[in-house]
Amino acid sequence: MTELISPTRESWPRRGVHLLAGALGAVSILLILVMMVATVSDVISRLVVGRPIAGVIEMGEVLMVAIVFLGLAYTESKGAHVRMTLVIRKLPPRTAAVATMLGLALVLFVVAWMTIVTGERALTSFDSQETRFGLVQIPVWPARVALAVGLAAYFAELLPRFTDNLRVAVRPDASRADY
Repeated sequence: MTELISPTRESWPRRGVHLLAGALGAVSILLILVMMVATVSDVISRLVVGRPIAGVIEMGEVLMVAIVFLGLAYTESKGAHVRMTLVIRKLPPRTAAVATMLGLALVLFVVAWMTIVTGERALTSFDSQETRFGLVQIPVWPARVALAVGLAAYFAELLPRFTDNLRVAVRPDASRADY
């Protein structure tokens, strides 16, 4: 993809999406802290008592899903996802916008599909109160919900990038002030 085309002034829907992405990113950070404290506590328990805290490994596996997917939208809002711009940067702005738009259309389609599928699975998991098999039963449904919510927020962050590139593709004379 290409560098982010960002407006000089953001509309309220775009600001709302960025606020949601920031909130989900903050939740992701808090979950990282929970996982760190649990892991350190588990290591200390192994050293002092000679046995681990039951369920820490299972909890870490479930938390990892939530941590990754809740952080997707925030990472996109900051333009921090890995991008390959070697070819795009050499293209004229309109051609680059069309190429980026085509790539984003594919990504939007895949993310929309993933959001629907994971959302349905999250609802099923919530209804059945699904738990992870192990020494301690850890609920899985919160991570499944976080996965679907994170993908939906990521989709919402991608839409403005798509429309910005569409605007440049349709009106190559469009300036940043037009956004």
